[in-house]
Amino acid sequence: MSKNEVLEACYQALESGDVSEARQRFAEHPELRSNTGVLLSQLDDAAYRGDLPIVKVLVEMGADFNAPRDKHAVMGAIYSAAMGRATNVVAWLLEQGARVNVECDGVIRSPPLISASRDGYLDIAKHLIAHGAVFNAVWGGKTCLSHALECGQQEVADYLRSIGAKLPEELEAPQPADPNRDGLIEHVSWHLGQPQRDVIQEFIPNTPSVAIHVIRNEDEREQILFTVGMSSLPMTVPPGGEAYQYAELVLRLPLDWPLSTKSFDIAEDFWPIEWLRRVAFYPYQNQTWLGGPYTIIANGEPPEPFAPNTKMSCLMLLANPSEFGRWTRPTDGAEVVFYDLFGLYTEERDLELREGLPELLNRFQSRFISKVLDPQR
Repeated sequence: MSKNEVLEACYQALESGDVSEARQRFAEHPELRSNTGVLLSQLDDAAYRGDLPIVKVLVEMGADFNAPRDKHAVMGAIYSAAMGRATNVVAWLLEQGARVNVECDGVIRSPPLISASRDGYLDIAKHLIAHGAVFNAVWGGKTCLSHALECGQQEVADYLRSIGAKLPEELEAPQPADPNRDGLIEHVSWHLGQPQRDVIQEFIPNTPSVAIHVIRNEDEREQILFTVGMSSLPMTVPPGGEAYQYAELVLRLPLDWPLSTKSFDIAEDFWPIEWLRRVAFYPYQNQTWLGGPYTIIANGEPPEPFAPNTKMSCLMLLANPSEFGRWTRPTDGAEVVFYDLFGLYTEERDLELREGLPELLNRFQSRFISKVLDPQR
């Protein structure tokens, strides 16, 4: 068969949904797996029409579900799946770690959520928002709520309203940096080193404006990510929990962990930052707290791996017990707690549930487990 005939046979198998035939074509012609254009265009088409078995075959063959099909595309296959109301494909891609947000001209937005809002796909909108889709970003003068209302999608609009979505004119501008921020950064700099740059800053109404800063520690071969801004608002704590009302987060990554904007499109690189972001906003979006001296947050129940490159499925937040771990705000004397984040396997979460935190920490200590995230440890 000529090259064109091979491609045509492959196209026919994929477009007809013939999984066995598609696998056979890839087995007979392994060079097809290096044809990124074929893989991505077919993945996009299969995602749009909701052909999950073919989507799985293409991903197995090497198609990157976070990569746009061409230079004109906005983002990966989840956008096409959302436009085609392929709920099964959207759900599966999210389980695999598909990105739901993209940065464009300095604005982080969610094209698949915009599409679902405009087309009235409530089920898809809920899936996307549950996985961190930004719903109050203003793009082209509109938010997701704007799109839903303009297109007459009242059910979606009502849902968006129920979770705090706003029209552009209803959004408050972020407040100027308060004097506590400088003191907080000074405190972190004194103990951990000088921050290099912001990775991401986001404003969501009724939540703090949170920035994630980075410290590169060449000596310890680590990058320290920490939040600034969570502690500008109190969390909703139960009686007796006032000592944990204000908090910031700290996450340590290997020195060579990619942190460029380009890496944010890669699930294997972005998931620690995405989860740091989720944890930062979670207490304010749900009127709750981070649970006192420690808590464990699972990615679903049963817990699912955070991304294809790790089997870790839970995060442990542990209040830092050192001098660094508490800082007093100069304006009102309120204490801010710094939580260290650790990636956990489901088995480690279950151990803590059975035998308690001391036993889990003893295991960590006996195995010399570092604070630096190692997704393969």
